Amino acid sequence: MKKVLALLLALVLVLSLAACGGGGSSENKTANTTTKATLDKNDSSNYIGEWETDTFTLTINKGGVGQLLGKSKSPSAADFDWEVKDEVIILYINQFETQFRSVLELNDDGSELNIIQDGLYYNVGADKFTKKK
Repeated sequence: MKKVLALLLALVLVLSLAACGGGGSSENKTANTTTKATLDKNDSSNYIGEWETDTFTLTINKGGVGQLLGKSKSPSAADFDWEVKDEVIILYINQFETQFRSVLELNDDGSELNIIQDGLYYNVGADKFTKKK
């Protein structure tokens, strides 16, 4: 009887240790996983800077103003106002006494502005601007 009781207690001990095991604490697992930071597309500071295509440079300045500048031998320039709204940037381009509205969307890593609405595609000859380094 003593042998059976000792064997039963040993079995309970082994099973309880197996249930508590598992290869490390949850703190270590959490510390080892990396989380990818998401870019806040409503933060206007993510848009400020110089962006370019082969033929144009788009300069977005603080204060809601900027300039679109051609890279040709006789460069043309157009001033614009801008605002960030609903995760896109809206440009109000003032040229030839007319205001054109264009909408651009920042890609997930913040390296490109994709033209998603109006005007700029025809003027620029591209569908996106790349952040100048």
